[in-house]
Amino acid sequence: MCLNENDLQEIIDEVYKGNLEEAMEHIRSCSSCKTQFQKLQKDEQDVFKLLEHGMHLPPQPVLKEEWNLEEDTDTLRGLNIMKRINTKWKAVAAAALIGVLFMTEPVQVAADSF
Repeated sequence: MCLNENDLQEIIDEVYKGNLEEAMEHIRSCSSCKTQFQKLQKDEQDVFKLLEHGMHLPPQPVLKEEWNLEEDTDTLRGLNIMKRINTKWKAVAAAALIGVLFMTEPVQVAADSF
């Protein structure tokens, strides 16, 4: 009668509805359940340690409004390059779409009628 992960987590959270004494006896005698139970306990301890010490979050990205574009010429140069690249890809995509449209049968039939 191995316990599933939900049952083991309920035991750790102290909300297990079954017979706790039987479950704990099984965990002590079953190596698989014991290993899983110890892993869940360690994971919970790690989470509480993070919460106690606070998690280190990366700094928020700088928004466009916060950029000082007069002083940051590298950023301005990078933005201009990206605009040019995006414009070129849009042109390539439009050309490909027009090519696909002309390959479809209704367009070819209409073109043949002229």
